Amino acid sequence: VATRSNSAQTDAKLTSTLKKLGATNIPGIEEVNFFKEDGKVIHFKNPKVQAAVAANTYIISGPSETKPLQELLPSIVSQLGMDNLASLQNMAQGAASGAPAAIPEGEEDDDDDDVPDLVEGNFEEAS
Repeated sequence: VATRSNSAQTDAKLTSTLKKLGATNIPGIEEVNFFKEDGKVIHFKNPKVQAAVAANTYIISGPSETKPLQELLPSIVSQLGMDNLASLQNMAQGAASGAPAAIPEGEEDDDDDDVPDLVEGNFEEAS
């Protein structure tokens, strides 16, 4: 009697779920990069990419490495968004001055942009 390993069962379930979602392979993608808030990049080289557009789902699989942003420069510059470009400028300024990068003057590190300010007193009266 042959038994499947737990990993094989998980892979089979995942494949079945992706098939139900209608995921299709997207060929020809050479690399995928996920930019993390800490300045590191999860880098996939020659990944398998699938998409289930109706479910707004993209699947990236394959071996990955977590690397510092500087290690992937300059080839990754065209993929950077505005947040990453600002971080890159801060790193460049810090490297030029020999000091670690800091938040530019006049800007705050607001991670709570979506959180409204608390209202003192009765909420009904404030609205």
